[in-house]
This record gives sequence, C-alpha cells and structure tokens, in this order.
Amino acid sequence: MRQLGQSIVTTQTAEVGEMKGRLERWYPRSPAPSPRETTMPDLSGLSGDQLDQTFLRHMIPHHMMAIMMSQQLLMHGEAQHAEVAGFARKVRDDQWAEVRTMRRYLAQWFGEQNPPCFPAGPGMPGMTPGPPGPD
Repeated sequence: MRQLGQSIVTTQTAEVGEMKGRLERWYPRSPAPSPRETTMPDLSGLSGDQLDQTFLRHMIPHHMMAIMMSQQLLMHGEAQHAEVAGFARKVRDDQWAEVRTMRRYLAQWFGEQNPPCFPAGPGMPGMTPGPPGPD
C-alpha cells in the first residue's frame, strides 16, 4: 500500500506540473485555474486496515474521474495539441491499471466485490476492464 500510495503521489504531482507548464506556455495570458477541493478525505486519523480500505475506496472514484475526463477528450477529438491527446491516453491507461490493482486489493483484503464508482456494464467505450491485473 505504501508503494502504491507513493507512486500515486509522485505520478500525480508530476502530471499537475506538466499540465501547469503547458498552460503557462500555450496560454500565458489566461488566469491560473483555481484549485478545487480534493475528492480525498483527510485520512490522518486512520491507521492499519481502516486507512488502507478508506484510501482505496476513495482513490478509485478519484482515478475514475481522471479516466472519464481523459476518455471524453479522446473520444471527441477535442485536444488542440497532440501532446494533450498523448497525455490523456497515458493518464487513462495508467490510472485504469491502478484501478484494477486497487479493486483487487479491496477484493482480496476486505472481501469487497463492487467498489465505488466502477462501471457496472461492459466498461467505458474503447476500454476493456478484464480481470484484475497483476501487481
């Protein structure tokens, strides 16, 4: 769990920096976006299994939002810069793999078979959910 959590923090910090850099280069006169509230609750009072389970149950919907936004951009061809489409594909694919891992952890460790915000149907257009993936 620590390795997964650290990987998420490292990756998402780099992604935010990349997006901010592109905004500044491509749209220097645009006002900086204001930060929104996080979808993650304060977990500082939790530990052990309660921390792990709560983290996983909240990180899955957080990732699903990024996956859906990325897929939406790609499906509608809305990216004006090729780098944005590539970035969206990478975010979608990387976070989809992490969602599969987090779902597997919830199933193995806590017996949860239907984590929050997971598509119930055959999956998102252009994506195949498949069985939980390897670590």
